[in-house]
Amino acid sequence: MKFTHNQKQYCIEPATGSLLRVEPSDQLDEAFPLLVQKETNSTGNIEQVTMEVSQQCNLRCTYCPHTHGGIPGVRPHRDVHMTREIAARVMAMVDERGAEDVVICFYGGEPLLNLPLIKYVVEGWPQYKYQIDTNSQLVDGDLAIWAARFDIGWQISVDGGLFENDRYRGEGSWFGVVDAVRWIRGARPETMIRFAVTLAPPWAIEHTANQFQYVTEFNDFPFTVNFADLTGSPIKPEPLDLSAYRQEYFEARRDDNIEMLPRLISSFFEPDLIKFHARRKGRRFERWTPGGCCDPAVRRLHVSAEGDLYPCEKTDLQTKIGDVVNGVEWEAVGQLHQEFHMDRIERGCQDCGIVRLCPGCWANPIDDCDAERKRWENVAKLYIDLAECGAAGWLNDTTIG
Repeated sequence: MKFTHNQKQYCIEPATGSLLRVEPSDQLDEAFPLLVQKETNSTGNIEQVTMEVSQQCNLRCTYCPHTHGGIPGVRPHRDVHMTREIAARVMAMVDERGAEDVVICFYGGEPLLNLPLIKYVVEGWPQYKYQIDTNSQLVDGDLAIWAARFDIGWQISVDGGLFENDRYRGEGSWFGVVDAVRWIRGARPETMIRFAVTLAPPWAIEHTANQFQYVTEFNDFPFTVNFADLTGSPIKPEPLDLSAYRQEYFEARRDDNIEMLPRLISSFFEPDLIKFHARRKGRRFERWTPGGCCDPAVRRLHVSAEGDLYPCEKTDLQTKIGDVVNGVEWEAVGQLHQEFHMDRIERGCQDCGIVRLCPGCWANPIDDCDAERKRWENVAKLYIDLAECGAAGWLNDTTIG
């Protein structure tokens, strides 16, 4: 992939993944890695199990596809809850194939709507590590104290500050998050809390950034940022120009003043910078498997409330790979690998300059390849700017999470 930056020409060499400064007269290596289909790993241990303990939710977030039903293949909110029989079969699979440090995540809908089942699993199999993915509206003191006994981690979904959160999640939901954090911290101050932040238009970036910088209940904890998928949603899309924030971030790094920059602004750029810095570099004619680190039923396994198995919680209902009664259907996993590989070939991934960086997978197939290439071009430009002013050294101490 060739691009111009600061009146200089650069290339991300497909053959090796190297970032090169080039001259117009240079003859570039146009070789590409050979795309190969990922092999089915039927002997690997499961690293993470996501249990959809309830398909119902106590909120109706406007942008949520489970609420508006505008995306084919996405189930609606409904009163379907995992039973003890299904949960016991899941835990039997974990006992048999779970990795030494396997993590079990309780997922929904809103998982706390099926709290008795969560307690049944945790108290019945206390040797494992657990996390609850929740909107936190049902957390109270008793629940926080119980969860602290088992060192359960929390991932709390939030849209931002008071206005941003309540406009799509419902009035009072922001204070519900604040109260939950206070309960959890009060029960055990060292309990792990992580926020999953979803941003949606109309944008209120500065206000949300200030919340995660200055509000006590938010500023001590890590968070990830996602932009709401508005497909089928009644929310009107609006463009978001990050160029001013990109310059602000660059100047903070250049001036060694990154601590003064709101963490939300840094989160727009640092995950991609870290991935770009850590990109796998190879040799000419190397065999390359697209799809990243996804390894269905090994790296992740998602179990629906009905007991069906899927590669992860983000895939649709067309990617079923078994059930808790019959186990993983490895032929179905192999079929997914084959279909994904053929889709990559049809899309021309074997001739794409960002084949080593593309995050495309079953859950995120990347429909707009030009936009994805442009995104990584912008990442490379920021990376170059940081390197040229000596402000990229911090990347040597990072790893991909």
